[in-house]
Amino acid sequence: MYINCPKCHNQTLKKNFCTLCGEILTLNSSSQEITASNPFEKLRLRWILLWFIASIPIAFIIFAILGGLYYIFNLIESIQGLFKDSALLLITESIFRYGFLTIWIYYIFKKHLISPKILIGNFGQKHPWKIIFFIFIATVFYSLGAHWALSYPLAKIMPDQISSLLNEKIFFSYKDTATPVIGNIVMFLNLVVLAPVFEELFFRGILFTRLSTKWNQTSAIIISSIIFGCLHPTNIIGASVFGAILCIFYTKTNSLMVPIAIHGINNLIIVIIVLLVGETDTGINQLTNFENELFVALLFVVVSSPIVFGILTRWWPKQNDDLPYNTNAKYLENT
Repeated sequence: MYINCPKCHNQTLKKNFCTLCGEILTLNSSSQEITASNPFEKLRLRWILLWFIASIPIAFIIFAILGGLYYIFNLIESIQGLFKDSALLLITESIFRYGFLTIWIYYIFKKHLISPKILIGNFGQKHPWKIIFFIFIATVFYSLGAHWALSYPLAKIMPDQISSLLNEKIFFSYKDTATPVIGNIVMFLNLVVLAPVFEELFFRGILFTRLSTKWNQTSAIIISSIIFGCLHPTNIIGASVFGAILCIFYTKTNSLMVPIAIHGINNLIIVIIVLLVGETDTGINQLTNFENELFVALLFVVVSSPIVFGILTRWWPKQNDDLPYNTNAKYLENT
């Protein structure tokens, strides 16, 4: 049984206090007892995907509206300078995008009485971090190999498009902006902190749980991982497999903190590689070197595949396995 907290409207387990805001609760208070154990049953999947995908264009629309206001108030030089400065443009877009996503997620949680504490989990359980990290390293090799191998035939078909994608710069220099240090700090936070938190909260938290509630965990893992891969067009296969592994980590540990941490470490490794090797000098970014390095890419895939797909098979949730959200709710109820 659950109780609606009269103060924050959080769906909390039958206790004498709210697990989100700490409000003291009594059975004869104005709290409304509800029987639905999974608030994701009422979420509409189409709107979840629409709002998440629309977050980037909405951020730019708001930014454009503000630009129009600047223009009206005769601050033409300021807005022109902002559009020309790549770092300032990134900072502005990040504020609007993640600000919008924060408001949207808060609205979803509040409307459907979703407890973020129950969704995220991590209630002090011991996780098999050594095994998880070993699987993660194998997945990184698989993802790199798949990206490398897939880019080779695509480069033959559409060399200009692939070259443009692979040589897209991550970090800023003084050629791009007057404030490269600030821009690079924001880019680092976007890649290593904000993107892992928001993407895992959405894909493994909201989307996976909603799909599992609507159908089953197998369908949820496959569909959410494919969508995750499609939103990473330079490495669709590798990102889809990586997404499936993160789903498995979530179902195995009942903690969203595990895929968030692994996702952040993955992006940190990419940043380190870029910093050590350089953004334009890596063999991966040079189309002329794809043919020579294709053997290495295939080797990565062949060596890592047994580990990656072996753990997917072994840790794949069974038909009767409970969702992490329900498991965490029961854990809190018994503590």
